[in-house]
Amino acid sequence: MSNYSRKTVKIYSETYKHLERISKETGKPILHVVSTIVNTFVENEFVKDFNLEAKTKPINYRELLTTSLNEQKKELTNMMKERTNTIIGFIKTLDKKVEGTRRDIIFKVDPEDDTITHPLEYHYDFLIKNLIYLLKLNGMEQEDMFERLYEVLSRDEYEFMVKSYNSVMSKRIN
Repeated sequence: MSNYSRKTVKIYSETYKHLERISKETGKPILHVVSTIVNTFVENEFVKDFNLEAKTKPINYRELLTTSLNEQKKELTNMMKERTNTIIGFIKTLDKKVEGTRRDIIFKVDPEDDTITHPLEYHYDFLIKNLIYLLKLNGMEQEDMFERLYEVLSRDEYEFMVKSYNSVMSKRIN
């Protein structure tokens, strides 16, 4: 606040008494109290509802606070609903993916269980049969394939490949 430009303002004597009382209670000069009141009116846009004919306009701070809190509550509720729906959607998508994996595992663990079949069972068998057929056409038996892979793969890769091959051929998890 600038002390350089002061203007004289005429106010009601009753209002001046209130200003003096506020000044004494806060320990601030009347100039500071008036500036604070005016700034509060401007910042909170009370000027829109200002009635020049009324001497005083009571401000119901409790009502303003309640209204503000209710608006915040609505915003939080909407945000929580949105986040909850997002989480529910994520869980549903995850459930669908987990269900496919669960069926894979059940089929491989218990192939005798007719209640659940692997959706790609036919495709696996078809692919394996044709790859073995392709090896035979190129003059390589299954045993030769393992010998050749042993030469080109690392020991860990080879062992994993043999385990995977046996699991796929038996349709069981070893």
